[in-house]
Amino acid sequence: MSFLAETLCVINEDIKSPTTKGKSKSSKQKAKAAVSGQVKKKWKPLVLFIPLRLGLNEINSVYVKALKKCFTLKQTLGVIGGKPNHAHYFIGCVGELLLYLDPHTTQIPVVEDKWDHISDDSYHCYHSSTMQIKDLDPSIALGFFCKDEDDFDNWCKEVKELVTIGDHSPVFELTDLRPPHWPPFEPPGSLDSSLNTSDILHIDDADIEMDSDEEFEIINP
Repeated sequence: MSFLAETLCVINEDIKSPTTKGKSKSSKQKAKAAVSGQVKKKWKPLVLFIPLRLGLNEINSVYVKALKKCFTLKQTLGVIGGKPNHAHYFIGCVGELLLYLDPHTTQIPVVEDKWDHISDDSYHCYHSSTMQIKDLDPSIALGFFCKDEDDFDNWCKEVKELVTIGDHSPVFELTDLRPPHWPPFEPPGSLDSSLNTSDILHIDDADIEMDSDEEFEIINP
């Protein structure tokens, strides 16, 4: 199971008990079902991606300490990111240096022999490269893998202790329940295919005001 976090926030409830729109249960109903044995715990190995933007044109230094701590979690898969015109896969850090692998390195094709043995030599790099963390593009994605529910609970505990609290600015939030003013959570694949995006993106030309006569216009819908 893969899960993409939204709005810089990981919601425990959306991962453990995802419900489709209009089918969510109240806390009393959930408690009653749990007591009567109607709720059966099912868990699939979870790959969690958390997309972040940690600055405007460059990474904000207030997030560096928390970002480093993400590499210390046992569930980490690393960080997807890079710098302008260069994408890298970051696997750790040493001091102010990020260790990364280049996903664009051309690999030798793998051919099975008659014993069905596969040579995996081309799957591995002989060395990693380094980059100053201050040169990192602010748009990144954190990756984590939780093999079972206990592993996910441990991740939540570690994140609260190491990443979201302390003497540094958190790079994302972790909450147990979905904020009541947010729209219902839609699990992957449950979105209504009949939804017309033109209804969402429609802008009435009469509502657009031009605040400048210069080449670039400021549009206020």
